[in-house]
Amino acid sequence: MKWVVVTSLFFGSAFLMGCSGRLSRSEAGEIIRRHYQAGDWYGPEVVTHIGKISGYCSESARQSGTAAGSDEMADSVDGYALLQRIGAVTVEKIGEPFVYDFQLTELGRQAAGEPYAEDKFESTCVRWQVNLAVARWDRVEVTGIAQEGVSAEVEAYLCRKPTAFGEKFLGLPEKEREFLLENGFDLGYRQPDGDYCIQEEVAFRKYDDGWRIK
Repeated sequence: MKWVVVTSLFFGSAFLMGCSGRLSRSEAGEIIRRHYQAGDWYGPEVVTHIGKISGYCSESARQSGTAAGSDEMADSVDGYALLQRIGAVTVEKIGEPFVYDFQLTELGRQAAGEPYAEDKFESTCVRWQVNLAVARWDRVEVTGIAQEGVSAEVEAYLCRKPTAFGEKFLGLPEKEREFLLENGFDLGYRQPDGDYCIQEEVAFRKYDDGWRIK
């Protein structure tokens, strides 16, 4: 029985020590930085395709057996005309009817992730999806902490830095950006250093090995 009492006191003391630990701004900022720098915070992207693309890349065209009968596909959902205008893709007509080769320029490659989701249809459609980063994680500025026991709410500015592609993309008229930007993403406010920052509250909890984001 004595062993049980001593053990209970020990764990009770350890719990009180854990509750008394304060989360500092610098510690919170470092934890947030590591968390989001690892890729856990969405960066706005433009989703498009590269490769050999024709009207037969469309599901409806495949079902009907009739390819798109004009060059309108170059202005379709993938926004090729806009991407070509800002120098992110090259477009070359390589066959009939309306078969094109779409490739990324150096500007596009610097912003691109790995191509994925290959789509093939005979010899007229061999394309891959690719995401072009408009902005990537840059920094965090903690502006306040509200802590109660082992829980804390951290108020912080989370900031992204535009890629070279993103700078040109963000120079497009708003209506055109909305057409291409995945999920109509809100970048937040532009700062004097060029970053786009958005204010968020990040929930923390303290465990026996330290503070973590919930």
